Amino acid sequence: MTIHQAIASPGCGNDSQDMDHALIGVIEALARIAAHTEPVGRPEAVSLDRALGRIPARPVRSRSMAPAFDNTAMDGYAIATSALTGAGPWVLPVVARLPAGQAVTTPVAGAVAARIFKGTPTRRHIVTKIAIRCRPGRCKLGPATMAGFDAQGCEIVRFEDVTHSARVGLLSLADGLMFLPSDADSQPAGALVEFQPFCQS
Repeated sequence: MTIHQAIASPGCGNDSQDMDHALIGVIEALARIAAHTEPVGRPEAVSLDRALGRIPARPVRSRSMAPAFDNTAMDGYAIATSALTGAGPWVLPVVARLPAGQAVTTPVAGAVAARIFKGTPTRRHIVTKIAIRCRPGRCKLGPATMAGFDAQGCEIVRFEDVTHSARVGLLSLADGLMFLPSDADSQPAGALVEFQPFCQS
């Protein structure tokens, strides 16, 4: 039998089981960090491809709407909920196919449905229905639909939950938080944003 020796952890001691000392609070921890670090130089304006991991020096606010219309956040079907009367179920003919960014020329009014995709322009009386049971040319909704879920537990996303355009003047990038890859989606291509320099101890 071969006996293998336990491998000692090469860590810095944070994994120690010694709990004799008390933990410090968040405020004290932040104060210690601030006392032992200082900014390197002044804030600088950099392109987004150099911004990952940096901290914005000031808030970034939208100068224009992007895109110029409210749009659906995912694929599904749009219906006018005011047309659904009674307890259901409802069988709705699919009368239109609305690709992303395309102007809505076919009115979705009455007991009908329209195939929509992420980025389709939307309006307040429209509800996007996700993964409802659909056959070619028609959709069937269960009686519990208006409560938020259909009989199969498929979620309904209402207008308030869809993607809204970045309004002029609204905050699109907050200061003091690290710039992440997901933040780049809300910024225009080629933008220059002012970031705080890295800190050193």
